Amino acid sequence: LIAFVSASLVYYQKSKRLVNRTWFWLNVFVVVWSLGYATMISTNSFDIAKYVNHILHGVAIFIPVLFLQFVAALTKQSLKYIKKIRIFYVIAFVFIALNPTAWLLTDVKAKFVFKYVSDAGPFFIYYTAFFVILVIYAEYVLFRAILKAKGLHRSQMLYIFIATVIGFTGGSSVFFLTLNVDFPPYPMILYATYPIVVTYSIIRYRSFDIRSIIFRSFGFSFIILLSTGLLAFITAILSRLAG
Repeated sequence: LIAFVSASLVYYQKSKRLVNRTWFWLNVFVVVWSLGYATMISTNSFDIAKYVNHILHGVAIFIPVLFLQFVAALTKQSLKYIKKIRIFYVIAFVFIALNPTAWLLTDVKAKFVFKYVSDAGPFFIYYTAFFVILVIYAEYVLFRAILKAKGLHRSQMLYIFIATVIGFTGGSSVFFLTLNVDFPPYPMILYATYPIVVTYSIIRYRSFDIRSIIFRSFGFSFIILLSTGLLAFITAILSRLAG
């Protein structure tokens, strides 16, 4: 919900800007992944857990690519990194092709306190490496831009850098159980940090060219109500299926 509200806020004001569009789609993919993971570890149905297992991993592989694309747009270096981003998308689609097979994910099974958790296939270690290395690379690109920037833009990027480092560190904790490392994914709650901090930077530094007046507007109130209602409806449907 936090990610979706943040994405909608940014998209609402300047939907034609690349940085806004990539931020929006990055968070949409995060929303789908989050709902999928929550459903998998809470359902009592093996079929539902197995189904959402493939969905959440199918969308998750695009998160680091979208993050790099967002960073490139934020730092005004989209043309510089466009070829690399296209290559990374191709690699992501290779993992999509492997997603339905036992090469990437063998099944869902009981691990730690959860009845169903993903179980890694032989290629999942490469999936994990691609995700983690690409996130680190994107953070490196952002950090270099921070060192060169000055003033307001530097403050904006610094907030985003700190928030996403914390967020991805927490989110990446889910890989351990999948790889059969007995480490509970409790740090995943930190993944909610990045949209909160980025939204704060929108208010504090007017990131993404959004005026703070939007927070008092009817339009933003409508977005909050619509997104909350939509996600509540989806959650209710998933809960009914899982019951």
